[in-house]
Amino acid sequence: MRAYLKQQRGYGKAEALLYFKHPHRFNRLGHSRWLGRIYNDLGPGILASRPVVYGGPFGRALFQTLYEAPASLFRYLPLTLEWNAAALILIVLGVVSQGSGFPLTSFLLAGLALAGISAGEAATMALRADVRGLPPLRSRALIALLSHLGPLVRAVERNFHHFDKLSNSRLATLSPSELMPEFDAWRRSILLSYWNETGVEKESCIDALVDFLRPRQVVIVLDDGWKPWDFSIHRGV
Repeated sequence: MRAYLKQQRGYGKAEALLYFKHPHRFNRLGHSRWLGRIYNDLGPGILASRPVVYGGPFGRALFQTLYEAPASLFRYLPLTLEWNAAALILIVLGVVSQGSGFPLTSFLLAGLALAGISAGEAATMALRADVRGLPPLRSRALIALLSHLGPLVRAVERNFHHFDKLSNSRLATLSPSELMPEFDAWRRSILLSYWNETGVEKESCIDALVDFLRPRQVVIVLDDGWKPWDFSIHRGV
């Protein structure tokens, strides 16, 4: 178990480092998007659709392929840190409020429901595992426990290194500029325009900016060809 959890911590750190280089590979919660396929895995879980076999028109396809159902965020939510934190907070609020004049019984029930779904997801994965030749009860209980703890440990490590990376960038000391930026509160943007008569291309300016910022440990995400900007700077938590 110690080796497995240590491995999950390593995965979390790696995901935090990859996030700033390939942000399009991660969803809004910072979880990596899995786009591959693992044969003979632990099953889709209780909140996912079943895979579908494509047989072709009238069942005449020469090669009938098993198509996995699209992976949705809701499928993975019960095993995320955010889901379990919400369940814990609701349970604590519900238990603490029982001694007051305004018991929050619905909070307690909602927290228990979230925790139950999370435990059920881990149990479902354990029931689908092949434990032939092993003590079935102990093996499945261990698999369920590790299936539940693994994503939590990985998420804690990922968030720690994510915030650590954002907070380590240093401020740059610049000379005062005569140019006044234009602020657009509605678009949440600041516009600063430059003009020169020497024919310097945009790429040269971008390279100079990137070379200036990288030694100061500023997190930079370059355009992958599909963004409406050239590069994005992550500054602070």
